[in-house]
Amino acid sequence: MNDTAIRRIASAVCMLAVLAPVTFADEAVHDLIERIVERQATVQSIQQRGAMTISMVVEGHEEEMVQESLFIYQRPNRLVVDSDMVTLVSDGDHLVVLFQAFDYFIRFPIDEDLAATLLEHEEYLGGIVLPDIAALLSADPQGVLKDFVEDLDITVLDDEERDGRPAWVIQIHVEDDDVELAEAIKVWIDQETGLVSGMRVEVDLSAYADAAMPGMPTSYTLTQRVLSWAINQELDDELFAYDTTGFTEVADFDELADAMQGAMGMPEMDLIGEDAPDFELTLLDGESFRLSEQRGKVVLLDFWATWCPPCVESLPWLQDMYEEFGGDDIVFLGVSVDSAGMETRVKRMLDRFNITYPSGINEDGDIALEYGAFSIPTIILIDRDGVIRHQKIGFHPQGMEELKAELTRLAKAEVATEEE
Repeated sequence: MNDTAIRRIASAVCMLAVLAPVTFADEAVHDLIERIVERQATVQSIQQRGAMTISMVVEGHEEEMVQESLFIYQRPNRLVVDSDMVTLVSDGDHLVVLFQAFDYFIRFPIDEDLAATLLEHEEYLGGIVLPDIAALLSADPQGVLKDFVEDLDITVLDDEERDGRPAWVIQIHVEDDDVELAEAIKVWIDQETGLVSGMRVEVDLSAYADAAMPGMPTSYTLTQRVLSWAINQELDDELFAYDTTGFTEVADFDELADAMQGAMGMPEMDLIGEDAPDFELTLLDGESFRLSEQRGKVVLLDFWATWCPPCVESLPWLQDMYEEFGGDDIVFLGVSVDSAGMETRVKRMLDRFNITYPSGINEDGDIALEYGAFSIPTIILIDRDGVIRHQKIGFHPQGMEELKAELTRLAKAEVATEEE
């Protein structure tokens, strides 16, 4: 699971719980839902920017990731939901889903209303359009909320101010067999709009510290807040425009899956014998690495991430190989696929295992995609002619021994070539 997945799952899970699973025997909760529906009915248009921050404690150090978001809505059918990988835009006539990471988009006509169109494709869009927004868009907001409100223990707390705005406050008590919640989920609901204005979740993983891989978090805190609001203001038509220049249109989600597989090279996972794609990567020490400049050398590429336990487990093996083989004629390069802003975490992980070969962060993942590194770790061996000769996915001691044998063969082949 990558950083993007962590952010998306954390956001979706918590937001699903926001206006969700309650016991309707609790009159206070029932009354609150009535007030939420009443306030949402007054919203004719809204433009808001938000931010979700995930703070993790790893080996006593705190690390942080921030994801900003944009939500724009104008009744009855105009919408923008902008996330890190997917953007939804409805201009009133069509719903367009743009997948920025792969330059594909899907366009659906809005036959009945926007809520019905979203519901038709909820299997794919459920993690993007969250319950409070789904209720706002729906002709039956109370029905939407009731579909989400079953069986969770929710307490209505005293009202508070959230960023200078009055808010209703609820506390959601969650039991989970896999993780320990240090405290319940706390949610702030804006009293003017009936939309979530903030959230805080603390997850304590210290109980699993003994079984955790080195470098894995012992706790994390998710905090969501709205940075700016513009309510019931006239919105420019340009806000709901979309540009598909450079994107390829596909008919439906099945065709999208096929197209994405083709774009990522998944039908041709076996890269052995192919010319290695050239790339340039900025290293953690600020230097630049270009593959084409390594011609005449054997190159080992390790695609990995700090959040990937098998990747972490393979680091000492690679360092041992580097100490045995590394030099002017045999080059090792670690290619981290961690997200932007994770440089400190990557450096700390490498320091922990005394990794001395060069490393850099491929933040947008384009290099990893070119090399078919859809699963990590993926290790690639390239010969002195720039041809891929070995490709190993995952970690297993036997696989590392096979990698070492192939590296030995390529090293000897190079020495033999030089002696000739």
